[in-house]
Amino acid sequence: MVGNRGSLRVEKNLAQTHCFDNPALISMRSFWKYAMVVFLVLTGTGCVASYQLISRTGTLKKLPEGRYLPARPEFTVQPEVVATSAGIDFEAVYHLDHTYLRFWPDGKVIRRFVGNRPMSDEADQFDSGKLGYYQVKDGKVVMEFFAPQPVDFRWTYWTLKGEIQGDQIRLVREEWNRKSEAKDVVYTKHPVKGMKRMPDW
Repeated sequence: MVGNRGSLRVEKNLAQTHCFDNPALISMRSFWKYAMVVFLVLTGTGCVASYQLISRTGTLKKLPEGRYLPARPEFTVQPEVVATSAGIDFEAVYHLDHTYLRFWPDGKVIRRFVGNRPMSDEADQFDSGKLGYYQVKDGKVVMEFFAPQPVDFRWTYWTLKGEIQGDQIRLVREEWNRKSEAKDVVYTKHPVKGMKRMPDW
């Protein structure tokens, strides 16, 4: 399967700016696509319109709260039912700085930016979240997320690999665009009572 792999750095850029405002990313081959987007921005439709154009072609499937998935997914990590004995707590989120991970037993995961450690109402919100799937085997977890990129009408998939260490998940590697980079990032479990919402992807 073919897919562009994103990185956490890409995702942070996406969270901060969703417009085509980096001329360095524009090549001659993508000039006309860029010109079209500039036109949309100048006419007041902005970057939202660019996503709508992709969605109308069937390339992306639109979900509530402004979320998107590919119409023909190319995930390499397929969801599997995960038992609680695998070490993932489904009544908690795993929090680091301004992001958290939330897992479901059917193999689905979301990564989302947040101001503080989320309570149940915020943990049940999916807007601005990166949707993905995960697998657990022998104390190791592999997650793959989908992240639309407004630049040149593309999107990315990126993979995070980690180890379950008690109440923590230590990320040790990320992979994107056929690249691989070692990491040492720790997410800590934060129990959240009252979470009810189930994934819709």
